[in-house]
Parts: sequence; structure tokens; C-alpha cells
Amino acid sequence: MRSLFIVDDEEWVRKLLKRLVPWKDLDLVLAGEASGGSQALALCAATRPSIVLTDIRMPGLDGIALMRGLKETSPSSLIVVISGFGDFDYAREALRYGAAAYLLKPVDEDELHDVLVATLERIEKAETVRRNRKSAYAELRRLRSAAARINQDAPGADRPLPALLSDRAAAIIASDLSVQRTLESVAEELGVTARHLSKVFKNEKSVGFSEFSTAIRVGKARELLLVPSLRISDVAALLGYADSHYFSRVFKLRIGASPESFRSRPTGL
Repeated sequence: MRSLFIVDDEEWVRKLLKRLVPWKDLDLVLAGEASGGSQALALCAATRPSIVLTDIRMPGLDGIALMRGLKETSPSSLIVVISGFGDFDYAREALRYGAAAYLLKPVDEDELHDVLVATLERIEKAETVRRNRKSAYAELRRLRSAAARINQDAPGADRPLPALLSDRAAAIIASDLSVQRTLESVAEELGVTARHLSKVFKNEKSVGFSEFSTAIRVGKARELLLVPSLRISDVAALLGYADSHYFSRVFKLRIGASPESFRSRPTGL
């Protein structure tokens, strides 16, 4: 459930706003109220409201100063400012400081409803972006952890040395896809020559070292491209491609569609 905090130096305005807010319809609760910016700053730091509905011109700490303070104490709170017609310059400054919206006095009930709906949708989208990003990075961490476990396996009686060597090389590649590992660097890490590793890897995996490295990145790219919050350049960087255009060419060569096309119709590929 989302919460809303009301700030206005006039008590009758606070009472009016509490009456106008469609609490049940929007599944909102009152986080608190304050008659000034200083009091609001302290209370919002404790309650962390989803939305702060505040007058812009108040004695002492005004709405603009309150917004600056909330960026530090309650950064996830979105601010909706209320201003009089003559305070347009204040409202413009508030938007410049990141206000989600502003309302003109006298506050219209329907307009307040629409602004709150839009603000709540913005909060929901921001949280979805954060969840998707967290999921994408968690998946990369899982992949690295799995690769580390493979790396730590000791060779068993039923594990021929070439198979173990190729598995460890594959694990090194997968352990951090943001780094483009060369055949030479992996061979050096495993204490063998690049020529020997190349031969063993091809024999055991039925695919060359570079081909395997590209294939695992493209496979991961298919997953990451389904995360809406990640730009194509972000996906490229996560997979070790400094040039997103080159990444797009590699992806299209393998998949038969550009990253943009794949993202727009993933179930069709």
C-alpha cells in the first residue's frame, strides 16, 4: 500500500486535501501531515512516504527547499507541488528539481485524482525497472557462481583430463561475461599452451574457443534483451562488447534478427 504526506502551512487546506484525495480508490494511506517544510522533512525521513503533496510557498523552509532536503532523506518519495497562479516561476523551478507534477490552486478534485494516478503509475514503473535490473544482475552472479563451482571441481577417476581442461576453460569464459577472455589468457590461467587448449577445447566441445565464447554471450543476450529497463548498449556492455553496433551485428548474424527486432517480438524467434 502506498502512502501520501501532506504539507501546507494552512490547516484548512490540509483538511481540504485530505477530503479530496480518493484514498480507497487509489489504495493510499495518510503517512502524516505538516504545517511547514522543516517539520515535513523530519517526519518524511521517518515515514518515507510514496508521495509528498506540498504547497510551494510556505514560511521558513519552502517547497523548493523541502524538495532539496527530501532528495537526501527520502529519495524514493515523489513530490507533487501545489502553487497559486502567480507562483508559476516557483512551479517551474520545482519541476526542474524533479517534481512529479504540480497543481494550481484552488485544487480541482478530478485533476488531483489524475495527477495522483499518474504519479502512482510512475512509482510502479520505477520499481519494475529496479526489480528487472536486480534480476538481470542476479542472473549474472548466479552464472559466475556456477562457473566458480565447476572451476573448483577436482578431476575424478571417470573424468579424463582433456574433458576437465575444456570444462574449466568454459567456466572461466562464463564466470564474467563482461570480460572478453582470449584463448591465450585462458590458456595461461590454466597453465597450458594456447595451441593445446584450442585443440582440446575443439575436440571436447565440438566447437572452437571463440565460437563457444560468442555463442554463450548471444545466449545470455537473448535473456537480457527481455529486461525492458536494460538498453541495448547496457546489454552489450554486460556481455563485454565496448561497441554496441558490433554487438548488434554479431547478434543479428547468430539469431537472424537485430536486438531491436528480437526485443519487439521475442516469442516469434
